[in-house]
Amino acid sequence: MAARKDFQAEFRKGNAIAPWLTTYNILRVTVALGLVLLFVEFQVLVSPPREEKYAHAEIEEGGDFYPKTVLQSAWAKPVSQGDRVHLSLLHEACIKYKDSVIPHTYGLNGDAKRATPSFVVDRDDPDLIDKIRKCPDVDIFLPLGLRGNGYCEDSIAYTKYLESRMLPAWAIEMQYVDKKTGKTYSYHDLCPKTPMIFLNHYWDGIPDKPEWPVGKSMYLMPNIEMYELKAEHYWGVNAVLCKTAICARRVRQWYQQEGNPKNAMVLYSRHTSSDIAALARSRLGADAIKPKNFSDVRFVHTAGTSVQKGTRQILDCWVRRPDFPKLDIYINEDIYKGELEPHFGKALKTVGDRIQLHLGRVGADEFGKLIAEAAFVLCTSLQEGYGHYINQARASGAVIISTNIPPMNEFLSPESAVLIDVARWAMDQQMLGGDFKGEHGLKGVEGFTAWLTRDGVCNAVEKVLRMTPEQREAMAKQAQIQYDIDTNFFATKMSELRAHARGKRLVRSP
Repeated sequence: MAARKDFQAEFRKGNAIAPWLTTYNILRVTVALGLVLLFVEFQVLVSPPREEKYAHAEIEEGGDFYPKTVLQSAWAKPVSQGDRVHLSLLHEACIKYKDSVIPHTYGLNGDAKRATPSFVVDRDDPDLIDKIRKCPDVDIFLPLGLRGNGYCEDSIAYTKYLESRMLPAWAIEMQYVDKKTGKTYSYHDLCPKTPMIFLNHYWDGIPDKPEWPVGKSMYLMPNIEMYELKAEHYWGVNAVLCKTAICARRVRQWYQQEGNPKNAMVLYSRHTSSDIAALARSRLGADAIKPKNFSDVRFVHTAGTSVQKGTRQILDCWVRRPDFPKLDIYINEDIYKGELEPHFGKALKTVGDRIQLHLGRVGADEFGKLIAEAAFVLCTSLQEGYGHYINQARASGAVIISTNIPPMNEFLSPESAVLIDVARWAMDQQMLGGDFKGEHGLKGVEGFTAWLTRDGVCNAVEKVLRMTPEQREAMAKQAQIQYDIDTNFFATKMSELRAHARGKRLVRSP
């Protein structure tokens, strides 16, 4: 009996609750765990999801603009055929109807039936005042003189994704008569609070006129390489819309250096472009477009009216390399005769059909077919405000050779293009270039103009020639995905901008 009692005592002793595990302490631990769980849940609720974090990421030069997690996320969702064609139809309207109001509903969803004159607005429209007074969240000033390829590309993206409209000068300056009341109104009477986007320095004195409403916001879209952009432009606006990361960095640095009297917002939005290859397919039919051939290397270079596309260095390389594949160059005739023919005219007569020059303007459908079929594109820009022709090559899924300098290396990576390493230099007329000769120039930064050489071009072409067809196709596919990411990114930022314009959300300030 005594032995049994001893055993029970030892058993109870061995299984006794630890001294610290009192009811009070159990309660304390439970409360602490509860608080930890509440904190974790709160962090999940208040922290933006990974995708939203990417939308607000500030990517430094040399950073990864397309991390693997983003490439595999909803950001990489393919832009629909309807949206691609819609952008192209808006671009056509911008070029064709140079003095009309072009609303976002023109060609909506890529519908050709909506791409007719009845969807634009002219000054003799019988319902003019009713159409003008339907103010969007943001308006876009695009006068007659700016309606060329480049500024139309800039404007159509804003028009579509802000659900906005392109306004010619007359739409802002004329007086509108209400047929029902007989009263006369100005555009500013009808849309007194609607912010307006101005492209670069092309303001035409609109904001300086006495009728410009007090409190009406101005948004600036700058191409920071433009000589004409001065301090007054940045000081005079309420927001700066940056298509590139280098623009956002430089403008923020400049405001920190020179002051920001209006507390202007700097929005890094990226941008997008029309997909002329998609438009060609929709019009000509898939059977009319040859599939890209990544085995047979033939390069295309579209310089247009620009002298900043590296065409001189391309020709300097090609005329010395009879072993190189065929090259098609599309360039303005005056630019060729004035800038290139004196240097390469004789040599080009000796190369046969290996280098083919196409002088003058190419029709939209023909050019779209060209880009749709081109598997290899030379986009060797020395500098860009954005680079729509590079973006169109991305959209079509081509192998691209470009320069390893911002902004080109922002939307092209070593996985999606062959990038040519270049020296950098600054033009002293560029206020944000680092070597500005006037007042208020940004200090302590590198130039953003490439010093491109023929050897750099030749080495890049040789790299493409060494790649297998499968490697080339994979690179082109990566470029296409990055076009999709940037378009989706831009659409997200335009939704934010609309909310900001309505006063519902504060977007990041510098």
